Amino acid sequence: MTRGPWADAVLFVLILLVAGWWGKHCVDAFSASGRTPGMYNELFEPAVMTACGRGFHRSVEPPAALMRFLTRADDRFSCSALPADLKIQEGLVPEGSWLYLLLLVASAWRALGISWSGLSPLLGLFFGLTSAFGYVVFRFGMGRVGATLCAAALSLSTLQLLNLPGFRDYTKAPIMLALLAIALALGLLPLRSRALIALCAAYGALVGVGYGLKPDTLIQIPVLVVTVMLFLPGGVTANAATKVAGLAAAAAAVAVTMWPVLRATPATGNNLWHIAIIGFMPEYDQALGVDNPVYRCGVTASDEYVYLSTGSYVARTHPDWPEPVMYTKAYERATRAYLLELASRFPADIVTRGVSSISRIPEIPFGWPQPPLPGLLDRVYAVRERVLTPLYGYGLPLTLASLAAITLVRPREGLFLSFLFAYLGAYPTIQFHNRNFFHLEAIGWLVVGFVFSQVFAAVIGRGAVFGGISRRDVLKRVAVGVVAIVLGVGVLLGLRSYQTQLLRRTINGYLRAWIHPLRLEQTDSETTHRAAIPAVAAQSRDPHWARLIRVEVSAAACGGGTLTYQYDPGSPYRRLSATIALPRAAAGGTGRLIAFEPVYSGFASVDLHGAGGGCLQSVSQVTGLDDEPLWVPLVLDANWRTDTLYQWIQTRENIH
Repeated sequence: MTRGPWADAVLFVLILLVAGWWGKHCVDAFSASGRTPGMYNELFEPAVMTACGRGFHRSVEPPAALMRFLTRADDRFSCSALPADLKIQEGLVPEGSWLYLLLLVASAWRALGISWSGLSPLLGLFFGLTSAFGYVVFRFGMGRVGATLCAAALSLSTLQLLNLPGFRDYTKAPIMLALLAIALALGLLPLRSRALIALCAAYGALVGVGYGLKPDTLIQIPVLVVTVMLFLPGGVTANAATKVAGLAAAAAAVAVTMWPVLRATPATGNNLWHIAIIGFMPEYDQALGVDNPVYRCGVTASDEYVYLSTGSYVARTHPDWPEPVMYTKAYERATRAYLLELASRFPADIVTRGVSSISRIPEIPFGWPQPPLPGLLDRVYAVRERVLTPLYGYGLPLTLASLAAITLVRPREGLFLSFLFAYLGAYPTIQFHNRNFFHLEAIGWLVVGFVFSQVFAAVIGRGAVFGGISRRDVLKRVAVGVVAIVLGVGVLLGLRSYQTQLLRRTINGYLRAWIHPLRLEQTDSETTHRAAIPAVAAQSRDPHWARLIRVEVSAAACGGGTLTYQYDPGSPYRRLSATIALPRAAAGGTGRLIAFEPVYSGFASVDLHGAGGGCLQSVSQVTGLDDEPLWVPLVLDANWRTDTLYQWIQTRENIH
């Protein structure tokens, strides 16, 4: 990176321009196919008002034309549709936390006209910046040719292009890669004090600006702190004054760039703990490839479920707290406490989920080989699909081998890169969806480019990174690595033992709890057996209503069907309906199966699908667990006491 900076600068600009044009072209193609840019479009009213010269406000009663535009019924909007006497809401608007994003969109609309499809030049700019900063990241592992090829691969990525129209999520991508590039420069390059402090300040400024686009950038703050404190060239104790000055400069830059956003945001609670709770739900278990057949951490990954379960948690365990209404300080406090309960109850699962996330990040380049859109470079994407599909599963071994080799030869750099990989690979477990980690595809291409560059250097005899290390040093560092792995495994085993004891006590408490049998109205239709619960249906209209129910079935009679906790289709909480598979009875077993499920407002019935007669034995309300902090969904067969009570990584297959 230190030689020929002008050549790198020229390539940065060229990649920005070419990838920017390609990104705009793809967004236009998406729009032509009916997929217009946007995400939470209904919240972009302040951007429209700003573009029309009305200020960063919302109207009291939005005009019909504006509502059609915000709901994407219309692609374009004219400022003339805003009445001259339009009433404006007083005070700050909730969208103030999106200040920089909305002002950016407003600026584009002023220049290009107000339309969703007209945002393609802005999205193209962000796509170009992502590829260009990807080039900077790649240069730390390879030469200019290799970095340019990896940037091209990133630009052709189906995953990047599929996420591009969702511009609120995509705007973080270039900032995240720029932050990664700065972290790599700090950890790998010998920098003078002024350069180090300047890079720290730039890091802080990018975090603050990114916060006004999408708060994800806050997750990168620990990267800077750990890098500066532990991994700068010279050692942990060297240059203490420079390290303090660098972190102070970063903190000041974060404060300055975040201040306008905080000033424009109403003094309400944030939603970050709510988002993290959603990440524990079964849908994200499936995305991570982890599972346990005995328990789930919750019912479903929906805002409604987290809201209702948090309200139930507060009512049962903290009745003196104010009602947790979403987007209030009370809700922020309640969801934080609820998340801490989850974390304290499932510590081993948190580690397992993190490991699963880490193992999947290097496979991203090979996980979406399909073309992004029919008719878009079909031949190129056909070749790309044939090449990448068989490579899924090799990304992790290549990454681990590269990190191990670098650590053997250059321990500080290797440990630093291992920290970066582990941290960046683990944090997506907060909510493991590709819109939250697509930018990390750059890690996979960095590894691929690094491996090929080292192989090429060895073939032509230039001398790769590896070499010049004695056998004694190799053995010593291998021994240290083995000890570290053993300690890590030991910690995980200890957490699993602790979690098992906690859950075993919890389950025994569930089984011993008092129950009140419920009267059922049972009906059959085709393959469905429905057990409506009149008493519950009448009570559950209350939005604050919550109960824990116990369902007993005969697995032998059910024959491997499914059980659904069905909510009223007319209820606003109908998305909480959850279906579980009923295991078949083991040979010679009793086949008795007990399930526990927390149910909330709108719950109506227990439905059995594909089950034989006599499957359902009883449905009861559990009355003795009101002081239990967490109501955990359970499915218990006769052998549950010998089952593992922690999650396992069930698969690393590409499930996307």
